Formats: sequence, structure tokens, C-alpha cells
Amino acid sequence: MRYHDFDGEHEVDEPLHRAVKALANDEQHRVALEFIIYTLGRRDLSSFVPGSPDTTAHLDGRRFVAELICRLIAEPVSHDEPVLPRPRTMTERVRRRMTQQT
Repeated sequence: MRYHDFDGEHEVDEPLHRAVKALANDEQHRVALEFIIYTLGRRDLSSFVPGSPDTTAHLDGRRFVAELICRLIAEPVSHDEPVLPRPRTMTERVRRRMTQQT
């Protein structure tokens, strides 16, 4: 995935892109990502603070990181390979093994 920053265009390599998407597919990791994106990154909140350009710039930087994480999660890794399915929980794995053994 490519993204533009104030100092040019950057490329996110495929292993990192897959790792971020894998985090988004796991329920426990999804909670942590949502905290990072919505609480620390303030994605859904305005970054404008009247009369304080420094604070506004700081909050814009936080939102920029949150937006990049969301774009990594939303964009497919590669057009040639499908997105990996959501990993099964331990309970689902045990149930599947038990039904295969009987």
C-alpha cells in the first residue's frame, strides 16, 4: 500500500500490511486497535482547537496515524491473493476436532 506524507510517498511492505490486517481479524486485538484508533488517535473527533494552533497540529498528527491504520485494514493486501479468513477461536478448533474424531 502506498501513502503520501508531508515528506513524500511511502510504501508499506506486504508482510507488515498482512500483520496489521491479521490484528484486525482477531477479536482481542481488534479491541486494542479500536482503542488506538478511536481513543488515542481521536479518529472520530475534530482536531481543531480554537485559538491553539499547536494543539490542533498535534491532534492532526494523531488523527493521521489513526487514518493510516484504518486504510491499512480496509485495503486488500494484494490483488492476486484473497484476504485470509478470520482465525478460529480455540473453542471452535476444539469443536471441529471433536466432530472429526466421531
